[in-house]
Amino acid sequence: LKEQKHGVLSRMAETLQCQNSHLTRVLKEESHLTMDQAFALTEFLGFTEAEAEYFLTLVEYERASFPSFRKRLKEKLASLKRVQENLAQRFQEDRLGSLEKEMIYYSAWHWSAIHICTTVPRLQTARAIAQRLNLPDLQIRQCLATLEQFGLVKRQGDAWKSTQEFMHLPKASPMNSIQHGNWRSRAVLDSQDISTPNLHYTVVQSISESDFENIKQLLLDAIGRYRKVADKSPEEDVVCFSCDFFRV
Repeated sequence: LKEQKHGVLSRMAETLQCQNSHLTRVLKEESHLTMDQAFALTEFLGFTEAEAEYFLTLVEYERASFPSFRKRLKEKLASLKRVQENLAQRFQEDRLGSLEKEMIYYSAWHWSAIHICTTVPRLQTARAIAQRLNLPDLQIRQCLATLEQFGLVKRQGDAWKSTQEFMHLPKASPMNSIQHGNWRSRAVLDSQDISTPNLHYTVVQSISESDFENIKQLLLDAIGRYRKVADKSPEEDVVCFSCDFFRV
């Protein structure tokens, strides 16, 4: 493991065109990267464009000495962080296109549930969806017709298939809290059934301010990893993933 770590350090130093000793001092926070080295490091580590911009700004902030310039860079870092924490921007998903449609789609849990059911081959008929969600067949048919008008599903004989699988509401949307509330209510009902293998976890505790930010970042990273797995997963069943972490 030690040899492996040294090998990575050597390759990194070669990419940055510096000595291993300089890189070691940087890692110990005894020295700083030049901006050229910081840029080379973002390419070496395969950072996304957003990650690279944040890292380069962070290096620039650490190197800066003029107070007003440091203040401006600190504000930029905070702005970049807010953008990354906005999941709608982070995942760049589509929206319905109008508030009127969003008010209908996010008014109750069953709209998105019916929509996502149409991505699962065995749930692509009104009867199958009605049985899966335990809802009246007529209600399912009416919702599917509306979703077809929205351009979210299309009918092929008796089957209904999704044309657009994923959407994400911006944090500032007036429907955001309603969508969260609808599915949290469903989670509460599900938690009352102890026979299911589903997972529900709630804890209230005190932590430090710095750990609040650390844990929030861990959760954002976990959501990103979840998406990488879920986006490539075959459509066999419908699930709900909820995550809450907030100051009380």
